[in-house]
Amino acid sequence: MVIHSLSKFLILPVFLITAVVGYIWFYIDRDYSWLVFIPAFLAVIIYIFHGPLDYWYFKKNTPPLDKKLVQWLEKYFPWYHWIETGYTIEFQRRIVLYMYAREFQAIGKETREVPEDIKCMIAAHAVLLTSGREDFLMGDVDRIYIYKHPFPTPAIQTLHSVETNMEDGVIILNSSLLMQALISPKDNYNIALHAYAEALYRIFPDMATEKLDHTRLDELEKHVGWTLAEIQRQTGLSHIPDFCRHIHHFFVFHKNYGELMPENETIIRKYLNLPVIKL
Repeated sequence: MVIHSLSKFLILPVFLITAVVGYIWFYIDRDYSWLVFIPAFLAVIIYIFHGPLDYWYFKKNTPPLDKKLVQWLEKYFPWYHWIETGYTIEFQRRIVLYMYAREFQAIGKETREVPEDIKCMIAAHAVLLTSGREDFLMGDVDRIYIYKHPFPTPAIQTLHSVETNMEDGVIILNSSLLMQALISPKDNYNIALHAYAEALYRIFPDMATEKLDHTRLDELEKHVGWTLAEIQRQTGLSHIPDFCRHIHHFFVFHKNYGELMPENETIIRKYLNLPVIKL
């Protein structure tokens, strides 16, 4: 028998105990009415801790990543081929756990379920940037909202395609632009790298941005056919954190980045702690 939710499995005997206590109280002896507090207490405990309880069980019994999603990674996620062979199973496992532990919602005229391949596409970016850390769930950033087009929000009322809201623990993405970035990375800015880079730095601010040399970013972008203005146009954001640009170019234009800014490459590799990534 496959148990998908330990809390739901544990609640079944609580219902049985409640039925037994109710029978005793109603048909046998009303002096035993205090027994009803036992299943009530257990039910409250299970309800309060159902999230951590289910995740703990799922982490101990993580199913393998669906073969079709593995094939998707191999075909469309270029950095999957950077991973050391011995780490690929753990990488897949972390994707499964991330997809399970985070809430994904497709936003449109009505809220819809997010397809598994879209979840995998987004989760892979989070797992990539945290492959050298224990906390690959990125703290309390636990909701990912997905549009198929640029969107306004209360925080940024103009149309934009990516937002990392740390106060609400939300990442919002335009899935159409993200898919285009994976298919044609030299022409489309990868907003998932941007969003998770911003979240990562906000959660783990253990590298001062002044340690990175920002002076050659414009030179790099000119060399690879990019401009800051183009990034702003594609994202719809007036402000692009330098750290997000560094992380994006480190992964998307790695060879150029390392040749032009080798000191920055060393700093980023140390910050991300990438022992399982072949660069």
